[in-house]
Amino acid sequence: MIVAANIADFQGLADWLSATSLSVVLQTVTWAIPSLQSVHILALGALMGAAWLLGLRLVGMKVSALAPGPLASRLLPWIWTGLALLALSGGLLIVAEPGELLSNSVMQLKLLMLLVAIGATVAIARLVSVPDAAGARHTPQARPAVRALAVLSLALWVAIAFAGRLIAYV
Repeated sequence: MIVAANIADFQGLADWLSATSLSVVLQTVTWAIPSLQSVHILALGALMGAAWLLGLRLVGMKVSALAPGPLASRLLPWIWTGLALLALSGGLLIVAEPGELLSNSVMQLKLLMLLVAIGATVAIARLVSVPDAAGARHTPQARPAVRALAVLSLALWVAIAFAGRLIAYV
């Protein structure tokens, strides 16, 4: 795990970040951190809703009348937008409280799971709608790899959400 990394490196980064003017502003403006946390939670809700709808459809559940390919076309922008807002708000939260967050082992695990979840989502996006020999697009929903990635993605997003809540208690 990342915890095995040199703790002094994390502490040096945390010290540097906490001395930046952005960190000082975020620490001193009383509404900054609660506002960032609210954006973070709302973005997580958008991402989780879209990821769950898509994931459940890819494992074969009929959560939508749309085929998996068209459903993915509608939901992936929500996933990517939610992820971008999560990254922005989460990055700013780290800048606001670098000492507490960078040294937190649950936060480090969350970031590791986030990287894997992003990779799984990219793989799903690439596999979910492929052209056949005639150029028509279809979804290989029966392929075990797509189902496995969907299950992995669902599990990771839930684990990331739980880890996010657990950070405050570790």
